Amino acid sequence: MDLPNLLSKLKAKEELTHRFVAVEISPKAVKTAVWQVHRSDTQIVSIGSLQPWETGTDDDLLEAIDTSLNDAFNGLEEEPNEVIFGLPETWVNQTGIAPKHKDTVRLICDRLSLKPVGFVVTTEALVRYLADASGSPPSLILLNLSDTEITVALVTLGKIQGLEAVKRSQSIVADVTEGLARFPHTDNLPSRMLLYDSLEDLDSLKQELISYDWLAHLPFLHFPKIESLSNDVTIKAVALSGGAEVAKSLGLALEAVETKPTEPSTLPKTPSSPALSQPEVEAVVDLPDLADTFGFTPTPTPAKAPPPPPAAPPPEAEAPLPPAVPLVHRFRLPLFGTITAGLGHVGSQVIALGERLLGRGSATPRRRLIIIAGLLLLLVAGVFIYYFLPRAAITITVEPRLETQDLTFILDPNATQADPTTNILPSQPDTISLEGSDQLSTTGSVTVGEKAQGKVAIYNRTLSTKTFPQGTLLKTDNLSFVTAADVQVASASSQENADFSITLAPAKVEVMAVASTIGSDANLAANTKLSVANLAADSVVASVVEAFGGGSSQQVAAVSQADSDNLTQTLTAKLTQELATDLNLKDTRETKAVPVGPPETTQADYSAEVGAAADQLQLDLSLSQPIYTFQLADLLLLAQATAPAAPSGYVLIPDLTTVTVNQADIDDQGIASVEATLGYKYQPVLDSSRVIAAIKGKHPSQAQAEFRSLPGFLRAESTIKPNLPFGLSAYPIPAANFSLTVTTQTQ
Repeated sequence: MDLPNLLSKLKAKEELTHRFVAVEISPKAVKTAVWQVHRSDTQIVSIGSLQPWETGTDDDLLEAIDTSLNDAFNGLEEEPNEVIFGLPETWVNQTGIAPKHKDTVRLICDRLSLKPVGFVVTTEALVRYLADASGSPPSLILLNLSDTEITVALVTLGKIQGLEAVKRSQSIVADVTEGLARFPHTDNLPSRMLLYDSLEDLDSLKQELISYDWLAHLPFLHFPKIESLSNDVTIKAVALSGGAEVAKSLGLALEAVETKPTEPSTLPKTPSSPALSQPEVEAVVDLPDLADTFGFTPTPTPAKAPPPPPAAPPPEAEAPLPPAVPLVHRFRLPLFGTITAGLGHVGSQVIALGERLLGRGSATPRRRLIIIAGLLLLLVAGVFIYYFLPRAAITITVEPRLETQDLTFILDPNATQADPTTNILPSQPDTISLEGSDQLSTTGSVTVGEKAQGKVAIYNRTLSTKTFPQGTLLKTDNLSFVTAADVQVASASSQENADFSITLAPAKVEVMAVASTIGSDANLAANTKLSVANLAADSVVASVVEAFGGGSSQQVAAVSQADSDNLTQTLTAKLTQELATDLNLKDTRETKAVPVGPPETTQADYSAEVGAAADQLQLDLSLSQPIYTFQLADLLLLAQATAPAAPSGYVLIPDLTTVTVNQADIDDQGIASVEATLGYKYQPVLDSSRVIAAIKGKHPSQAQAEFRSLPGFLRAESTIKPNLPFGLSAYPIPAANFSLTVTTQTQ
């Protein structure tokens, strides 16, 4: 074996890195990225910023692309100038770029010094990107949003069945419904929607779509899963999916291994059996020659060849190989065959390798035949191990079919057994109690303050003693005061004057007094005259001895009636909802609890009364809910006569039967009448042997189509042991090597 020559061949496989630019143009925004071809793989190097632009203005478009590219080039030592474009459907026709947009693309390349090498339709590149990411052709609905319209794309098994552009209205649900209704012959729509490429808030639009009842209006088999993509997904799709085809067209993504001339008699003959061939099909993303499409002068980009291997002594009588077939610059996507075809291809390559290695040495034809036979034996053994030794555990989750039944029955706590003739069920009374507290800021107001105080003197001008109890009223103008203590005033005394006239001297008693109301108006000055207890001033009168002071008033927050009512309603509603949760916790696999009558208030304590000064009002509330509990088995016994029959191909799952109480009324005797809806869930019956026969020997990604054809299918999870690297694991062929479990989604 000539080992140095073999190593030189391996070194010849080294590839250089080649970088490109991707520019995606949508009706209202521009995205860019730098991507590269490295070791036969396309990779994202950097992504530029999302830049909006006004449709119809080339200058605005140029500025947006230039700004985004500057962000993408930031930090790069060299700026690539070869570009692939991602264009909307409206820019492309059957022959290439539409004439009205061709000048725009030419202007972009001229002004920004870019070399066009290809273009893709963004939607088609996105479908290819999603297929590569999931490992299988997707079936979904793409929703491309702009501020003026929404483009609805129907994708089935990786193929775009149609595109419909709908003018935007106030409701995204109405727009999507209109777009889907335009597609003909859509008996079963894909149960997945993807929103993308919008400058709007996709989360709010997604929630609006999720809240709509799609199953009631359009032919969805399941309620669609609705998701949104990040803004950089489409530019990645243009660069990675479309860019991979550009790289193949330019020869960058093909391994260049030099083949040394060999004698004609030693060239391996590749089998021509269809099972060992890897067919190719035209890609749905067909990229025409941009030089002709744009009207540019052709500027081919040659592939960078690896360095030549070290020279080796030529064998005797070598015949030259025929010239290499030039690459056709037409983009084609590989159509992956079965695992068997792949193994056959590997086998032929192994045989060819053995012959090439043996051809360099001095091995005899007999030895050469033995080694080739050994390689073939290893290949057969590998196929046997690959298909017959692995074991697969598969769990298929299916969605149950729901059928409902409305039923009215009676709950009687005095009954001892169920009576199907009268629909009476025995029940056990119970009570659920709950306590809670809440508070709020008050909105009312009240005047508060201090009453004025002072000392007065009461004068008695009569000839009899006067007694005044505490609280005797004293008045002046519109103000009133009351005495703070009991007082007794002696009678007036008489005195004879020199002219024999008589003068009466009134008796006097001093006492403290307080204003009847708060406020500073009652702060009276000394010597202010006051009337006493509605008595005439010529008999009894009072006067301020010490000025009244200390009176004040102000407006402060207080509890209003509305505050008390609002707090009561809010806390009652909160506790009622919590009671409903506690009621559900009462349910078991065998019993069901039903509320009978409204919740009752057992205690309500307020931190302040209505009208009291307070910034906050707190309520401590206790509620109790009377309930009746009954046996589900008794209810199902009543329902047997009118229960819906199981659909064909389905079987009832008794443990998943649900009971929804719509209304329960209780009379004075404690007997409750209940209106309820029973939900019966039926599981599809799957033939395990038929499922295994359909998927044996297939790769898990290929088996997804078989799984999706199963009734009620939601998802399949499989484990294959041993787990081969690089995604090479396949399902075994013997049915005995399968473990198949069918589960039902309970939520």
